[in-house]
Amino acid sequence: MTSTGSHNAITVAAVDYEPEDEAEREAEEQRAAEERAEVSRIAHEQAEKQRAEKERKKQEQASRARAAAASAEIDRKRREKEKIAEAEAERKRRQEAKRAEDEVKRAEQAAAEKSERRSS
Repeated sequence: MTSTGSHNAITVAAVDYEPEDEAEREAEEQRAAEERAEVSRIAHEQAEKQRAEKERKKQEQASRARAAAASAEIDRKRREKEKIAEAEAERKRRQEAKRAEDEVKRAEQAAAEKSERRSS
């Protein structure tokens, strides 16, 4: 059995090939493809969850930033109103002081005029 015998062994091996082996191989390939699809689906779901979580955190951060900006604006307006109220109070205080000063001058002038009339 030289090369001819060897060739016959290959032929015999090919003839011994069963269709059941082919079906089993195809079934194994199908299972492997399904497993790969499942792994891919799970990876896709995880990536989608991570993307959704990242987006949620981004939205929360934006919401906090908007709330902080609104709070800062409210504080700014409150400080502005306080400043206006303080300026108004100061204006009224000065006006009242001027009025009191004018009243004192009028009273002094009236007393001086009265004193002059008595002297004359």
